[in-house]
Amino acid sequence: MKYRDEIDKCYGVAGMALGLSLFNADDKFTGITIDGEDWWDCIGFTPEYYLFYNPSLPAKTSWQNMLNNFHLSMALIMADNICRHVMRDHKEIDHVLKHRLYKISCDEGKELCQLEADEIEEVFNEYFTYLSQVFSNKTVRRVVKSIRDKLISSRSIGRLDLLEMLAPLRH
Repeated sequence: MKYRDEIDKCYGVAGMALGLSLFNADDKFTGITIDGEDWWDCIGFTPEYYLFYNPSLPAKTSWQNMLNNFHLSMALIMADNICRHVMRDHKEIDHVLKHRLYKISCDEGKELCQLEADEIEEVFNEYFTYLSQVFSNKTVRRVVKSIRDKLISSRSIGRLDLLEMLAPLRH
């Protein structure tokens, strides 16, 4: 998943910022930036996000944390790509985009959690449908554009400022 330029990256990171809020991960990040090497480096995650690596946790708890983090990363990849596709490129969501995101999700799910495609499909479809609807909302589009503009001018946004920018979506 490569960004074409900084504007493309700003849209992707803004989409992921929205995804963090939509998927109840407000407590799992410290901020966002466009100075990260790739999409994952553009989000500053809190230490709590990485708790599933803790060997003192029971195996079942570690597995559930890992699965939850996979679901979040799948949602963020979708939010990044759908935002760029719809808002930057002004395109309709199509089968090609959905298939590409599904393949990425399956590869990631297999690598991180040893999940098979059929174990990912239902959650993927639920998230994809939800995010497709979200990015067609006018208020969401305004918020994403304000995040994009702030990233263009400041290159990063701290957690509290980002939560304030996302506040109009909580009503």
